This record gives sequence, C-alpha cells and structure tokens, in this order.
Amino acid sequence: MLDHLLHSHLEFRLIVVGLGLMITVLAFYVFVCWREGRRTSKPKFSAELRRRLQAVKQGSKKRHSGKEPPP
Repeated sequence: MLDHLLHSHLEFRLIVVGLGLMITVLAFYVFVCWREGRRTSKPKFSAELRRRLQAVKQGSKKRHSGKEPPP
C-alpha cells in the first residue's frame, strides 16, 4: 500500500517531502540554539589561562617604549 502511495500519488509525495524538510529545519534550529546556549554559558578561557594572559598583558605595558624609565 505504501509502495502504491509513493509511486502514484504526487500529493502524498509532496506531503512526505514537506514534512521531511520541516523536521530537518527544526532539528537544525534546535542544534544552533543549543550550541549558542553552550557557547555563551561557559567562559571563553579557563581561570588559569586568564591569569597567565593578564600577566603577559601587564608585562607588555611595562616595556611599552622598549626602555625602562630612569629610577
């Protein structure tokens, strides 16, 4: 019966294809929302890496001109 519907009824084929497309788009939307939620909930860098980056950034501010200021 299903074989007969698929091969001879264009409307049924269009309904099946339409439902498949809707399910695919919905699954992609859910995946993107889930990924975006995960991306914003966790920090970009770990605490240790942030500390190391901050130390490097402060070190570069000290040697900005290339020579140390006179004491």
